[in-house]
Amino acid sequence: MLSLLLLPGCGDWLAPSMRGLRPTCSSERACPEAWVCHQGLCLDRVERCDGNGQIGVGEVCDDGNRVDTDACTNGCKVARCGDGIVRQDITLGESSHEACDDGNEINEDECLNGCVLARCGDGVVRSDLAAGVAAAEECDDLNGDFSDACTNDCKEARCGDGIVRSDQVEGGPEYEACDDGDGSDTNACTNQCTVAVCGDGIVHAGMEACDDGNDRDDDGCRPDCSVTRCGDGQRDGDEECDDGNAESGDDCTSGCTRARCGDGVLRSNRHLG
Repeated sequence: MLSLLLLPGCGDWLAPSMRGLRPTCSSERACPEAWVCHQGLCLDRVERCDGNGQIGVGEVCDDGNRVDTDACTNGCKVARCGDGIVRQDITLGESSHEACDDGNEINEDECLNGCVLARCGDGVVRSDLAAGVAAAEECDDLNGDFSDACTNDCKEARCGDGIVRSDQVEGGPEYEACDDGDGSDTNACTNQCTVAVCGDGIVHAGMEACDDGNDRDDDGCRPDCSVTRCGDGQRDGDEECDDGNAESGDDCTSGCTRARCGDGVLRSNRHLG
């Protein structure tokens, strides 16, 4: 055992073994994997990194410095994307540049497997952020079309987001005729992303006096979305008549009652005789 420890050039990189316990080796007989042949005996390889600028046993590289973020790490390994060390010796735009390196194989977190920072529009939906958190993504379709099922801010398209979808045909369940995103249900675009029309059951402010959503003419709101009233020219409810004017001296008074003697209104459309 002592003689093996004192082998020249051996003690610093080979773990000694008793000759009777390890197999022998030669140029024709290789050692088992992870062992190294030394003076006819298979010994354990001791991986180490000297940092002396010379590639020794157990070293893939050795650049002679203690910079861990260049092409050769402080562990004498060739730098690679996925080793958990962000290289700083390659500028943005050059091959093998790393913006990040989290050392894992999860492609849906902040750092993609190609060592680039996750962003909306990269085609990968992040799963490491809770809904509502900044940079959280509901979708990511990579196509740059803001009016399809996935918007350009990586949110699922919805009625009320202010974007009119262009990937749906009229009559489809998600078709949008308009989308003003203002949350108001009483203007030209309803909260269901339909164009306001008389008869939709929603009163269009400034345009409709009423809208009960039916075509009945005797319920106080007409099919043209006007409110029934005395003097509108249409007989409704308990009106005896409605001639559409405010003249009380004719056959129909301004109160929508038929003119008669004794009603207190002097008729002016009849002459003596």
